Amino acid sequence: MVRGRAESGVAMLMTLVVLFLLGIALALIGGTLAHRLQLTKHEAETVVLSALDDAALAEGLAALAQSAFSTGVPEHPFGDGKIECRIESINPTSFHLVATATFRGRRRGAEAWVQRTPGVVRVERWRRLAEQEEPSR
Repeated sequence: MVRGRAESGVAMLMTLVVLFLLGIALALIGGTLAHRLQLTKHEAETVVLSALDDAALAEGLAALAQSAFSTGVPEHPFGDGKIECRIESINPTSFHLVATATFRGRRRGAEAWVQRTPGVVRVERWRRLAEQEEPSR
């Protein structure tokens, strides 16, 4: 059996259509993987920021345990980021702490309300702040 020119043209067209569809499928898979990788990287940075602002809060609590007159811990490098903690006295035994962490251009914090009596520093309540949120007063 001898193939005609029309049959070989159809085969070529079908091959091109299959290759085109395969290219689209690979582009979609690649885009999905790139988006997934970006989300995973963002989540990993969020975990590091949470750990850093917890460390900043711990440093602030340690400074408050040492002295009721502490105003906090100035910003300094910690791991791959920077942390700081500000302490505001509400009354002689109540304090408001605002801990902040910076990592790869992102900034996040936590705030805590603390009671300090001789020999005891107790966190009454705390909350994590959103990345752009300002602490409450």
